[in-house]
Amino acid sequence: MKIRTNAFQLTPTAILQSYRMMRRLNPQMLLLPIFGTCLGFAILADSIIAFTKRGKNLTPASLVLILVACFFVLFGIVGFFRLDTRIRIRNLRKTGLYDVSSIFEFDEEHVTIEDSKGSLLKLPWSHYQKIVKGEDFFLLIRTKQLAHWIPFSAFLSEEDRKALEGFLSEKSLLVDKSK
Repeated sequence: MKIRTNAFQLTPTAILQSYRMMRRLNPQMLLLPIFGTCLGFAILADSIIAFTKRGKNLTPASLVLILVACFFVLFGIVGFFRLDTRIRIRNLRKTGLYDVSSIFEFDEEHVTIEDSKGSLLKLPWSHYQKIVKGEDFFLLIRTKQLAHWIPFSAFLSEEDRKALEGFLSEKSLLVDKSK
């Protein structure tokens, strides 16, 4: 088996699709933002109560505690609403990574990734935890935070995509989340 894709580029939509899928697969990604927001509000509430009891005398330690609380609230809100992903997309546009196209080649032993800048990466299948099938893409997951996104439209033919899907099912790597 040797399957090759056409060249394709990452888009903001692709990054958001990948991020949503990763969140669905790792719901614990939401725990830290929720915990941070709750902790921040608890510290702020405690500081406000202490401030009203003491009057207008704020100690330097209280100011630091209030700043830490504001950081936790801001961190939680940013993480919860995926603002960090939108910031990453904006930064990717600045770096020019959207101008790089990728070609994937699959065989029985490896996944080969070639980009338009001449880089070549050859990874054995053991480097992938699982492959998730979305509605119109594959997400090749290497770690909880690193994945390769491949749209179905990048395959040379529908038969190639189905052949890869069958191969991944045989290797017990495929997880179907297209529903």
